[in-house]
Amino acid sequence: MRFLKTTAVKLIESDIRGVAQRPLIRQQVYGETVTAVRLNALHKLDERLHRQYDQTPRTLERVQKPARKRTK
Repeated sequence: MRFLKTTAVKLIESDIRGVAQRPLIRQQVYGETVTAVRLNALHKLDERLHRQYDQTPRTLERVQKPARKRTK
């Protein structure tokens, strides 16, 4: 029981902190390995996907509107 409380708990807490920091580490590594040209292309793609994502609910609403009228 003493081993679990002293050693095992510390190891588990350390692992949990490491898992929590994975996204930050990934972002840092990704930012350091991407060239400026490629990063610019990724930003353009991200903007395009963001616009498409914003447009999706409007398109879905427009498509569903006639179907709702038919079911009433």
